[in-house]
Amino acid sequence: MLDLAQCNFDFRGFSPDQEFLAFLKTVAEQIQVLSPNESFINIEINRKNSFYVGFINVNSAPARFCAADNEDDPKLLVLKLASQIQRQIKNWKRFRFSKPYSEADVQAI
Repeated sequence: MLDLAQCNFDFRGFSPDQEFLAFLKTVAEQIQVLSPNESFINIEINRKNSFYVGFINVNSAPARFCAADNEDDPKLLVLKLASQIQRQIKNWKRFRFSKPYSEADVQAI
């Protein structure tokens, strides 16, 4: 279950309906399950005319993960952002004990 104390949603330029909020919470929970312990997830979605710009940041003591993108459909945007974050976290988990790394290394893989 999503720990809302560890998650923040910020919307600008539109008000999400209950269906979208439920979808977003489900996606945030999937990210939280993969994330390092005690991670804080920030999801920001802004409507800019006919498209949406979004950001997901996952901050934790051992690492920070960031994704940004834009899309016409807010659900598709969230799925794209979540995919980027999940890939970064999986890469971090794969390499975290092998050698010193930087955030750029994790995001580039």
